[in-house]
Amino acid sequence: MTFIEFCVACLQLQVACGGRVTSWGRSSFGNDEIGGVLTSYHTLMMGVDWTWSKAELLATTVSDKHGTTLNGRQRMEIMAPRLGLKVIDEGDHLHIQPKRL
Repeated sequence: MTFIEFCVACLQLQVACGGRVTSWGRSSFGNDEIGGVLTSYHTLMMGVDWTWSKAELLATTVSDKHGTTLNGRQRMEIMAPRLGLKVIDEGDHLHIQPKRL
């Protein structure tokens, strides 16, 4: 996945799932400073941390024609892998990165 393909996929997720990006790129020093892993995709500008407030989760909740109700976070966990992205649930946020470069 190229950087441009990653950015396009992130834009698609933003439109479909809402929420907010709390971290994207970091220097190696900045990554080390916060305890990030040595091989973090953040240092390549291809790692994104995404979160939703309670209000954003409510605002992004929709039901499909089958009655399945999902919020933006739940949709992202389904949609991101279809776009070639890996999702890591960090508890208070989702970390998104390419499945492979």
